[in-house]
Amino acid sequence: MAPGGKKHGWGYKDLCESMGPYYYTCPLSYLDMVPVANADWRGQVRAWHAARNRKVDVGDVLILEGFAIPQVRIVEKRGRRLTGEYQGRFYRVPPRVLARVIEQRKAV
Repeated sequence: MAPGGKKHGWGYKDLCESMGPYYYTCPLSYLDMVPVANADWRGQVRAWHAARNRKVDVGDVLILEGFAIPQVRIVEKRGRRLTGEYQGRFYRVPPRVLARVIEQRKAV
């Protein structure tokens, strides 16, 4: 039992890049600080950032993966703040959602 009668203690597990983390949100600036240990993972990190920073215009239709709504049409853009519409309802579209777009149909 931990000091003070607490049942939960503190833990630490050292992970390195070669173990292949399951997430890709690592800041790009961190990648430049250390030597490459897992090029495939780094490629996925760069792809995640590229998708998250994709260029979106008013009128574009974004096909989504893993959300309650299958797609959203962008109706307003103010900087990085996007508003989308699906079946008459309006939704805020944060940048993290852009990383999960599987298809983007450009406005004509």
